[in-house]
Amino acid sequence: MAVKNQHILALLERLAEQTHQSADTYGFNRMSELIPYEEITGRYLFDLYRNTLKHIKAGKEEARPSQLKLDHIAQFLKFETFNNFSRFCVMKPNDALMNCIGNWWSLVRSNAGPHVLRAPVTIYLNDNYEVCMTLKGNEKVFQGILKMEGPCLVGNLDSGAGKLLSVIFKLGSRKEMTLIKGVFCGLSSAGEPIAGREILMREKFKPFESMEWSKIALDDEALDPALYSYFRNEKECCIKVGKVSSFDWDDLEE
Repeated sequence: MAVKNQHILALLERLAEQTHQSADTYGFNRMSELIPYEEITGRYLFDLYRNTLKHIKAGKEEARPSQLKLDHIAQFLKFETFNNFSRFCVMKPNDALMNCIGNWWSLVRSNAGPHVLRAPVTIYLNDNYEVCMTLKGNEKVFQGILKMEGPCLVGNLDSGAGKLLSVIFKLGSRKEMTLIKGVFCGLSSAGEPIAGREILMREKFKPFESMEWSKIALDDEALDPALYSYFRNEKECCIKVGKVSSFDWDDLEE
């Protein structure tokens, strides 16, 4: 079965990127040691890479390498088959969104006291190659699809239990991001409209399943001084609508 050379090249480049190896003889040998299929040797990977580059340079769009071997490489990269990877190449979200994939901690200031609320977040691709976010709150789990609007990541997250959360984060062009700043808006546990600052901090080691929601006092010595400084001023971090009773001009009186 013929496959696109550009997709073969993208597969090998992704393999090199995720294994942190260079696309040369040494690098492909190291990659082959990590792939649990004996037929995927370093020599095979290097020859496939070199031949694919030659085909692309010659203007040849398709080739017919071993589908099984391509499937094995794709499976190592967490795709079901190489055909799934090819569809990913066609439907792949933009690079800024792809750079967000991984596990994060969401940090916001509590609207009910001097605390920082820390919630587990994971950003991932669903079966339709859409970038999605799952956030585990204290009582509810929020999920939704993320998109780019200009330079910002935006999303509407639904708990499926009558509670919604909207987020907007400013993204740059950097590939490696350890911290993202943004804002959120939603409903408080009392059903009041609230909004405020939000930070996403990259979690590189813990799996999402073992990350747990927590409430951290602002004066806790374990809280990073930079986070204390960012969240200490309640008026800068939390927005509330205030008194709502008469639904006329009287509601604007403090």
